[in-house]
Amino acid sequence: FYELPIPVILVMGQGKNCDKFSVQLKLVQCFTAYGYKTSLLSSNSLAKFFHYDKLPNFLYDEEISFEKKIIMFNHFLYEYVKNNQPDVLVIGCPGGIMEINEFEKNHFPEIPLIINSSVKADIGILCLYSYPHIPTMYFEKMKLLTEYKYDIEVDYFCISNQEYRSNSETQEIDYLFLNANNDMKQYENLKNVYATNNISIEAITEDIIKQLSDIPNII
Repeated sequence: FYELPIPVILVMGQGKNCDKFSVQLKLVQCFTAYGYKTSLLSSNSLAKFFHYDKLPNFLYDEEISFEKKIIMFNHFLYEYVKNNQPDVLVIGCPGGIMEINEFEKNHFPEIPLIINSSVKADIGILCLYSYPHIPTMYFEKMKLLTEYKYDIEVDYFCISNQEYRSNSETQEIDYLFLNANNDMKQYENLKNVYATNNISIEAITEDIIKQLSDIPNII
């Protein structure tokens, strides 16, 4: 079992369609602009169009056991970093870290657990759906969930431009796409809660670089 010699940033989401891929792309662009060679492993099929890499298919193979996937992905990451020699690795975690409701179980977040068991991320970013109001206590509960279930600390929350609603007729989730930076004023006094626009991701990148620069030999 290998430890990676570079900083790992893990972008997770409350569920599908909460701007995870957008955040991943902007992070890579910002780190690259600061002069860091940055690799991205994403679950989004569009990654190839931006010349980034997708997560390996074996993560989705039902014939491979949970335990074996953890070991395989750990070895995959070690070889990936050795071959590509990035300064920073961004990993996009597919799906969601929690069940949304009775209609959306997010595959009982299997792959997020596999990824977090395979690698110890240095920075955790969690994308959330937009709501009319998110109480401060909710962020604390999400930090506890990720800490105890996935052994990762959420350093930054990104509020997406999507919200979801349960459709009892179709027994599915309907996603509503909102205007950019929808009602972010309610979060302006909360530390480490951001929108998903370029300005916010630039601010997150600057803060991450400062955090990691304080750790000897990490960046």
